[in-house]
Amino acid sequence: MKRINILVIYLISTLFFTSSLQAKTYFCNPTNGIIENPGTKDLPWPSLQDVLASDKQLSPGDTLFLMEGNHGNPEISGINPNYIYIYAAPGHNPVITHLDIAKKEPATKWHLKNITFSGENSEQKEFVSFYKKSMFIKIEECNFYSSDSTSSWDLDDWKNKTKSGILLEGSRHNIEHNSFNNLATAINVKANNCTIKGNKITAFTNFGILCEGNNNIFINNLIKNHVYTGFNAAAFKAGNSATPNASFRKNILLGNVIVDYTSPDKKHIAPLMGIVGFDALYDGWVIENNLIVTDHWHGITFFNIKNSLIINNTVIDPYIDTKYPNLKKDLQTKSYGPVRIWVAAKGENNESVNNHIVNNLASDYFFDDSVGYISNNIKVASTYDEMDKYFEQWDYLNFYLRDSCLAVNAGDNRYAPKIDANGTKRPLGKTVNTGAYEYSFIQSGDQILQLPAEKTDQEIRSKNQKADWLGQKSIRVGGSGTNFDAAMIIPFALPPLPDGFIIKSAKFSVNLEKIDNSPKGSINLHGLIPRKIPTVLQTDYYQGDVMGDLNARPIQPDFLGKERGGMVQTSEEGNKVLASYLNSLYQAGSQGGDYVFLRLSPNSKDVQDYHRWVFSSANADDFDKRPVLEVVLGRIEDVEKKENIVKTLIVRPDILYDGNFSINAIGFDQKEINFQVLNQHNKIVHQDIIKKAGKNIHKYESKGQIELKTGKYNLKINNKLQKFMVW
Repeated sequence: MKRINILVIYLISTLFFTSSLQAKTYFCNPTNGIIENPGTKDLPWPSLQDVLASDKQLSPGDTLFLMEGNHGNPEISGINPNYIYIYAAPGHNPVITHLDIAKKEPATKWHLKNITFSGENSEQKEFVSFYKKSMFIKIEECNFYSSDSTSSWDLDDWKNKTKSGILLEGSRHNIEHNSFNNLATAINVKANNCTIKGNKITAFTNFGILCEGNNNIFINNLIKNHVYTGFNAAAFKAGNSATPNASFRKNILLGNVIVDYTSPDKKHIAPLMGIVGFDALYDGWVIENNLIVTDHWHGITFFNIKNSLIINNTVIDPYIDTKYPNLKKDLQTKSYGPVRIWVAAKGENNESVNNHIVNNLASDYFFDDSVGYISNNIKVASTYDEMDKYFEQWDYLNFYLRDSCLAVNAGDNRYAPKIDANGTKRPLGKTVNTGAYEYSFIQSGDQILQLPAEKTDQEIRSKNQKADWLGQKSIRVGGSGTNFDAAMIIPFALPPLPDGFIIKSAKFSVNLEKIDNSPKGSINLHGLIPRKIPTVLQTDYYQGDVMGDLNARPIQPDFLGKERGGMVQTSEEGNKVLASYLNSLYQAGSQGGDYVFLRLSPNSKDVQDYHRWVFSSANADDFDKRPVLEVVLGRIEDVEKKENIVKTLIVRPDILYDGNFSINAIGFDQKEINFQVLNQHNKIVHQDIIKKAGKNIHKYESKGQIELKTGKYNLKINNKLQKFMVW
């Protein structure tokens, strides 16, 4: 039996080797080619449509070079043991109006590259139609567009003139590093086991990608600048309302970037849904390292999903207070967002269970109680101040984390993917970041962090009396109302603590607005047991002696002292106790992103009705009057820790500027780093210098200097190559 297998392998390998030796190159010129010609560059065949419709025989390994002009509406068929290549001839820009693949006969192993698919007058809805009997087809570095210029288009033109890019059926296809522009839907995936990678999708009216297949992988695609025509559009939609209750399984989304619009000055803007699945049942999906930037509340939303992972995504709404004049009048003044991650069950007998939602960084979250394991997710409010604290240059769509923001080292290593959205190894330190990007650089020296109070702070009342309103701008402590007292509970998100650091000092500040009716006694400050979520509980309530609550750490008795109004801060002794309390939480296992709760409570067992202190809450209109916890992170003084920085290169395609990229180099000693960019033919297409930007860090941005074609490249430094891609 072994001898037979060896013989079969030998015969197959011999067949492939022989076919590659016999591979030939032909040229097609739709302007002056003749079918009777030998197909050479000087005596070419006619258009691709004519050649494929003729009796010309192509063999595995053959290459058809398409020359300038329109090659019509060809149809590809034929089962090949090795690929047949259909490429643009060097220096030429061939155009195909419509392509059918396996419409009448099966088709396997055809590779198309550097071809333009375009034509407003095409009768077909899409430029390329795959049929079910197709397998192993590659479309690479091609351009798809309804029109190369839409500057004169009005809304009706966008509705009526846009075609779609690819309708994908069959299985095991590769759609990689293509550019889709001015289309209705770029890619409709009804196929299985396909790879959709590195594509740039801009100016679409319906869907960037519509997925109605199984076991597909969508990786590093850029989807941006949706054009609103009245259609309820999504960047990535799973399932279709035309096939409700269908089941879609094991699709994977990794490192994709979705941006609603890059400038508010663009025409026809509106909130865009991000990655959504409403109309079906979803099982075994993986959604990791994606960046979603939109004003719609549906950032990542799945109803009726199970056994799936939603991990290390960044879902952010920077479009604060944006109005949309393109919408219907009753929607123009509506407040949109904040964008959220939303997982729930919808409909009878449906459920969302056994999911893992971990290490995400989002503007908001909505989860049913039974969705699965939820941990280490951090919320970033949709305010300029909050985004400034978290992101390097969010207004330029740079969502790298700022040094020592709350999301740095705040993830759970057990569930994080091994790389981030750029392919950077996780973790760079001992603990992964939350969100899509692992890159951040902890500088030496003390770091001062201003931690804002969570807006879930609350007035908790005695006798289990529930507050009649939440989100109040002021919170009362003492004799809050008739026959009940109140305490103030204030949650804060703990910062990540880098290896070798401690909380060197801490200070709590809160604004005392007024004192009603001279309450007797004073207010004590306690620290409570931390939790994973910032929700205040009725059991957090306490009043009485500062030492009387065994479940709380006394921070400062008589917190107010003689203060009668304005910002009140912990005393020098209170600061020391507060820092010790916070360090003890880390020692007990708390991590960055967990929530600590401070409590202001009356020291008296009973306070006279309406005799109370009134404090500004985290919901106060004046940002400067909201409660703040200030901490100083510093290295442990009695531990000598040597810096051990591994040389790391992070190369990232530019989201805002097409054809550009940025480089961050960590751990290089030299003042300047020379580099070259090589294309896939090892030709140098760009070279420059990466300049030092700080201790152990070099930075470079190519914008304004070059515009590379969408595709794959190599970065060369010191004769070493690192692969990267450009949109």
